[in-house]
Amino acid sequence: MACAPVIWGTRMSRRAVYSWVLGATIVAIVVRLPGLDREITHDEAYSWLGYASMPYATLLSTYDMPNNHLLHSAAMRLSSRMFGGDQEWVLRAPAFVAGVVTIPMMAGLATAALGSPVAGIVAAWWMALHPSHISYSNTARGYALLVLFGALSWWSVVLAFQGRPRFWIGFAVAAFLATWTIPSGVFLLLALGGWALVTAWRRGGATGARPVLLATTAAVLACVLAYVAVFEELQSASERWGIKLWSEPGEALAALWSGAELLTGGSALMAGLVLLGWSRWLQRRDAVGAQVVAVVVVPLVAALLSGVAGPPRSYFYLLPAVLVSASAWAIDPRQQVRRVG
Repeated sequence: MACAPVIWGTRMSRRAVYSWVLGATIVAIVVRLPGLDREITHDEAYSWLGYASMPYATLLSTYDMPNNHLLHSAAMRLSSRMFGGDQEWVLRAPAFVAGVVTIPMMAGLATAALGSPVAGIVAAWWMALHPSHISYSNTARGYALLVLFGALSWWSVVLAFQGRPRFWIGFAVAAFLATWTIPSGVFLLLALGGWALVTAWRRGGATGARPVLLATTAAVLACVLAYVAVFEELQSASERWGIKLWSEPGEALAALWSGAELLTGGSALMAGLVLLGWSRWLQRRDAVGAQVVAVVVVPLVAALLSGVAGPPRSYFYLLPAVLVSASAWAIDPRQQVRRVG
């Protein structure tokens, strides 16, 4: 049975919904295109010259610096070979495509999670116009891919719980690809997998939890295999470039503020809507709120226990959770919300 609430019971035709989402996607393309041919930045150049220009076997087995977003580096190399060059737009093409595809993906996630096509439309337009997402969609780094696969993995979990068990495969694949792009994606994998496992066990016991356990275990094992060759380098890079929470508390607080600005696009309105959305989760205590809490809390707990956090942009996969939270309040500011399931 669906676990999503019914929010703002408006009626829209499927054609109208698709038209709004298509409009958001077109606008996303228009606002992202101008940045594709701007001068290459230092980090982009380093990612290309140091990793993506190398043979696949080399770039996938090297992690001496966090600049190597493994899957994205491989996508950059593929783009270069497909288009026969290393022009700015060629190197940024994978991030651009990922950024644009995320728009309809975000619409699907918000619609399924909140039980409202209007929520999907609102979330899609916010993603299309989000300053940080626009920037990373025309930057030759892996953050746009991280958001894309993060949204896909969460959407797959929601659909799987709505009676489509085959989407556990989608969750496993998408969560693995997010982690293969940037290691911090593993927190999303553990958060969604852990929440899903507990929820499935409570609803259906061992039988209900089995597909979740299989999917999560498969994704974790795939991540281990993807990083086993660079594990020592990954650990060394974390110690060198990570933010030391206890020895450098001022830097940690500055990073927290920077991360909040990154996720809200520096918008006070967005920040306010997110906080209101979280208050709605506390009031309603439904499945979507629990998923948002898990996705936010797991990386926070991991950072507190290890004493090391990644740079704010490494948690950019939290953007879909931010937009879903803001959409929940924006489409229905009422105090009481009807629920199904």
